[in-house]
Amino acid sequence: MQTELCVAIIFAAVAAITDVRSRRIPNWLTLTCFASGIAFHLRSAGTIGVWPVLSALEGATLAFAILIALWLINGAGAGDVKLGTAVGVWISTRETLYALLISFCICLIWKRLTAQSVHTAAQTFPASVAQPMDDPPAIYKIPYAVPLTASLVMLLIWSQF
Repeated sequence: MQTELCVAIIFAAVAAITDVRSRRIPNWLTLTCFASGIAFHLRSAGTIGVWPVLSALEGATLAFAILIALWLINGAGAGDVKLGTAVGVWISTRETLYALLISFCICLIWKRLTAQSVHTAAQTFPASVAQPMDDPPAIYKIPYAVPLTASLVMLLIWSQF
């Protein structure tokens, strides 16, 4: 199971780099992650039965269901949904749930720290300088691949104990 988690971390880390740089997760990356995960589990299915493929699809379905709900309320981007689904293929359903929960906690902490720094800046500068914003700046938007990668690394460390 650690091999699958390591592969998921590699794909998520590449996605995190592109997400931070361009605020996009490329389709070729998520498609490659998803397809290679299915191929890996199909190969495993030849020796131990169909369970690995079903488990992979179950993890992907769980990630898709949770993240598409967030996408519908503008809480996540489409690339985040695709990446979460693709990573869900590589790891177990339980690990998928843990990864999502941990990444959501990281997002909440990130949002809190960002809001606190903006609040401090607003107190530092006079109100006459601050202008109301119609579209929130990029500082408010979290590149979700970063918290997802961090949560996968935490799961890998956790699996060592």
